[in-house]
Amino acid sequence: KQLNKLGNTHFVLADMEVSIQGNAFLPNGILNALRREALEKLEDAIIHNMFPEICLRKPIDNTGSQEEVLKYEEKRNTNLTILLKTKEQLDSLFTHELLGKIHLMYLEDEAMDAYLSGEYATDIQIAYAMPYILRNKDIARMKKYLEKMFHAGIFHVLVRNVEELAMLKQLQATYPFTVITDASVYCWNLEAKRALQSYVQQITLPIELNAKEHRVLRSQCTEQIIYGYIPLMVTANCIYKTNAVCQSSKQDK
Repeated sequence: KQLNKLGNTHFVLADMEVSIQGNAFLPNGILNALRREALEKLEDAIIHNMFPEICLRKPIDNTGSQEEVLKYEEKRNTNLTILLKTKEQLDSLFTHELLGKIHLMYLEDEAMDAYLSGEYATDIQIAYAMPYILRNKDIARMKKYLEKMFHAGIFHVLVRNVEELAMLKQLQATYPFTVITDASVYCWNLEAKRALQSYVQQITLPIELNAKEHRVLRSQCTEQIIYGYIPLMVTANCIYKTNAVCQSSKQDK
């Protein structure tokens, strides 16, 4: 009866066999603890064998907060990718033990500009992480930036929206980048996945998917975000102006 209490878990007890010798007795508290421990270990084993490549997205600050990720990676023996936003994060990574675990770095604008300065030497593959929002007025500048990176030996691009996919398709004949979609380019079923794979080489699975949807979509050309900060909202508009309280003339906003 105690071992069958699985109401708040993902499991259902289909069959149970118990072998007891002598007049054994265990309090309900111990039986409950054994059940919880067994279910936790079962769930951990399922998760650790479910996902292929994993994607690490965490600003590095040398606080030791990466220890759990390192422990997980060593257990799974998989490659890690990492997203960096700033030069400070890039500097921190190059002095951190995590560097030896990384096989691909996604760099946003500030981090990419720092990398292109020639200050860093590494065998790790580099990918440019494009903006979450790309407006028409920025397309010409973005094309020049992509051309600069291609000639600098940066051949991977992380795209955040379908407009960027369309732009890279136009450039494909001249600059054949390896295109990777971020979780924001929503791949919610097999039909969407097949459509995306006509244009891209790798897909980052959306963070909203449940375990069943992961099982359907996961493959060698997908990766999963396992650690980091997810933005609550990304907007190109001024929040103050949207609320009709523009504070552009004030120093302290």
